Amino acid sequence: MKLSDQQSKTLLDHLKKTWAPPGICPTCRSDDWQVGPQVYELREFHGGNMVIGDSALVPIFPVICKVCGNVILINPLIAGIDLKKVTTMDFRKRFERRVDGELVSEILRCIATLPNKRIRPVAGDLQGAFDFWFDGGAAKIQTGYVEYGFTSGAHATVGDPIPALSVTIDFPNGSRVRVQQESWGSEPTG
Repeated sequence: MKLSDQQSKTLLDHLKKTWAPPGICPTCRSDDWQVGPQVYELREFHGGNMVIGDSALVPIFPVICKVCGNVILINPLIAGIDLKKVTTMDFRKRFERRVDGELVSEILRCIATLPNKRIRPVAGDLQGAFDFWFDGGAAKIQTGYVEYGFTSGAHATVGDPIPALSVTIDFPNGSRVRVQQESWGSEPTG
């Protein structure tokens, strides 16, 4: 979840007030930190199984040393950030802003089939440092995932190569859809 400008200011004020000057990294002794705009969550470990509900959940905010990459995790609730204000939306508005299943389906189809895949762009293709293009988009291969850009303005990240299907689609209006494999079925018998 991305913090609002006010929430980011609250977090920075908390760090300035509570961190002992000059905020030295315990690993490399640098004082050059990056504060990201995202809040993440730590879940209680359940043997590798994802448990929704009945499980401990802690919101965290990473503060990253720009020199060595050391990450310090801050609990935004203790920092005085009200996370509920951002996540609360009228139930009717949620229905109104529901992502159209056809849009999700079209993006998944493009990822699966890569229509007219090519290694060089043609007229009308997305511009940028991509590894390959296809009708309707382009992609960049990263370690552990592939980033897709689409002419619609949507972006997708696909975990690859990993043992579970994992797709995150971000739409231009800020909506996000995740497709996540949760089980692998029974072992074949016989």
